[in-house]
Amino acid sequence: MRKFTKLGTTLAITGAVSLSFTLGAMAATKVSLFYNGKQKSTSIKVINNNAYVPLKDAVSWFNGKVTYDKKNNKYTVTSKDYKPATPTSKKSYTVNLNKTSGAMKLHISKVTIDSKYKEDEYSTPIKAIILDVKVTNTSTKKLRWHLDNGLYALNTGEQIDSSYSSDVDDNFLLGGVTKSGKVVLEVKSSNLDSINSIKFDLDPAYDADYNDIGTEQTFDLKFR
Repeated sequence: MRKFTKLGTTLAITGAVSLSFTLGAMAATKVSLFYNGKQKSTSIKVINNNAYVPLKDAVSWFNGKVTYDKKNNKYTVTSKDYKPATPTSKKSYTVNLNKTSGAMKLHISKVTIDSKYKEDEYSTPIKAIILDVKVTNTSTKKLRWHLDNGLYALNTGEQIDSSYSSDVDDNFLLGGVTKSGKVVLEVKSSNLDSINSIKFDLDPAYDADYNDIGTEQTFDLKFR
């Protein structure tokens, strides 16, 4: 029993000496950190000859910010001059569609999807499809092609019975005149990201006596 006691005593003394040496070594290798000539108070750990400091401290020296997302176990670092991109409410697609009804020609050059379209600064935002169109009267007579009263069916199954607004067919066009503008369609129920085509059903163009001078036009416009 005494031999065991001596051995235990020896191990205890050896452990104490080792612990004392380790603590002494750690105290002897205390590291200081300076940033732009000024000493910073932070916790420094040296592992494999690499110095590590808390992320929050390091980022703060650059006037940045650290946030932690516990749910996704994710750290996000942003600098003081970081400006997140403002998500746009618009996406535009170039198209090239030409149709005629008698002497009237229709050209659609662009389709824009806007989740926050406003007719003016006082209007309530709506979900909209905006068509950039050009209408040309190739005759010498006064004619009109009423795009405003067309039927528009989306690939999502939603039908739009008339345009929200149109500034190209609000009056007759004299012979040889071309007018450019926009036709706005209000989307009520569809997810805008799911819309990729529109089916048009447009009444014929007509003259000043309201006689049809062309045929009804039904066609599809795919834009993405």
